[in-house]
Amino acid sequence: MHFNWLHLAFIIAYFFIVLGVGLWISKLARNNLDEYLLGGKSNQMSFVGFSNASGMFDI
Repeated sequence: MHFNWLHLAFIIAYFFIVLGVGLWISKLARNNLDEYLLGGKSNQMSFVGFSNASGMFDI
């Protein structure tokens, strides 16, 4: 497979998108850590249960 400029453009774009999302989330977490960690205490119990169950089936 030949590596060309389009592949490099996608890799660079992906890097900057992930970096931007990370900076945005860290800014939100910095403002109020309790709201970030607890999800604003607005999560439905079914979602919390599914999240916990998915962690138990880790391969």
